[in-house]
Amino acid sequence: MPGTSSPADRGSKRPDGRALQIVPARVMSRRDLVVFAILLATVVAAMAYFCDYWVQSDVWHVRRGISTVASLLVLAVFANFLGRWVMLPLMRRAAPMPPRQGLRAAVATTFVPDVEDIDMLEQTVLAILAIDYPHESWVLDDGGSDEVRALCERLGARYFTRKTVS
Repeated sequence: MPGTSSPADRGSKRPDGRALQIVPARVMSRRDLVVFAILLATVVAAMAYFCDYWVQSDVWHVRRGISTVASLLVLAVFANFLGRWVMLPLMRRAAPMPPRQGLRAAVATTFVPDVEDIDMLEQTVLAILAIDYPHESWVLDDGGSDEVRALCERLGARYFTRKTVS
């Protein structure tokens, strides 16, 4: 069918040429699911209590139109909230895949000298460098600081600043 492609068509292949298979793994343990079920039951009970109070309030006799609109908005918010909660146990973690040949990745962080601390930047750069995937690590310095440049050189990250670009 035109316009559609499978992962194998997009180049997601093993070195032996076979298509990669992503094996989903559950994110929540059994204990997490029990805690989640208790929390979900509590949330549903609280919403039911609120809805019961809302329907029995005196506002319905005074302003029926506004009450109806407000009720629909509250129901939409509740449905959105509960929909996310219901989908949460279905969440899966994909198995790691080897990088595709010929593609490059870059991870960048920005640094604003008057707002952020250099120690926080160092922790961020160390975390970026520890990413378990072939990539280039960049620091985009908004201030053109020699201290940030030296930090990048010491840690092995690439450095860029707009201060040198005119």
